[in-house]
Amino acid sequence: SMAAPPLRVLIVEDSENDTQLVVRALRRGGHQPDFRRVDTAEDMRAALEGSAWDAVISDYSMPGFSGIDALRILQAHDSDIPFIMLSGVIGEDTAVAVMKAGAHDFLTKGNLLRLVPAIEREMREAAMRREHRRVENALRTNQAHLAAIVASSNDAIISCDLGGSILSWNTGAEQMFGWTAREAIGRSIRITMPEEEYGATLPLIERVSQGEQVLSADTVRVRKDGSRFHALVSYSVVRNQ
Repeated sequence: SMAAPPLRVLIVEDSENDTQLVVRALRRGGHQPDFRRVDTAEDMRAALEGSAWDAVISDYSMPGFSGIDALRILQAHDSDIPFIMLSGVIGEDTAVAVMKAGAHDFLTKGNLLRLVPAIEREMREAAMRREHRRVENALRTNQAHLAAIVASSNDAIISCDLGGSILSWNTGAEQMFGWTAREAIGRSIRITMPEEEYGATLPLIERVSQGEQVLSADTVRVRKDGSRFHALVSYSVVRNQ
């Protein structure tokens, strides 16, 4: 089988002995750790700038530097990297404070069996968050792209709710009907039709709301100044979230 990629771990710890305990726990859990130990804010910042890390494991209390300080430094750099806090002894209130501050998990040094499952779980969560953000960004870009296409289209593109109130009115519609977007939005779609056409449109809108796409052949529409013209109209349903 292929070897698992090495797990890149930044260990914030003043004790060389405790660092070795952590590294042994990672190996027992089936990982090949590629680790660096730091115990000052400067060294930690340099390590974060210089390399990519899968996880940060920090001691809770160290002379001159605390696990909470380390957590703040990581959050300023990249809050997605899993941060696991370790402590020799742990009071309930400390645990609550640490989790509130944003640590992903909190373990005692006497319970390192939970270390690997905690890191693996948090790495999966971080990957899911990153993927979720990537999809959100792609959707936003796509929506902006489609909005730009509609805005610049020469075709009249109009949206209205199922009650017939106009929600959007592009430049093409302004040119075709003579109403500005500001005048049209919020009014009834009836302003685009002669009276006798409106009755014929209602059954079409009913069919569209059932999910059909409807192309109506040559129909008559009316401009703001009352003049009539022939138009080919297609209707389709757009669902919100």
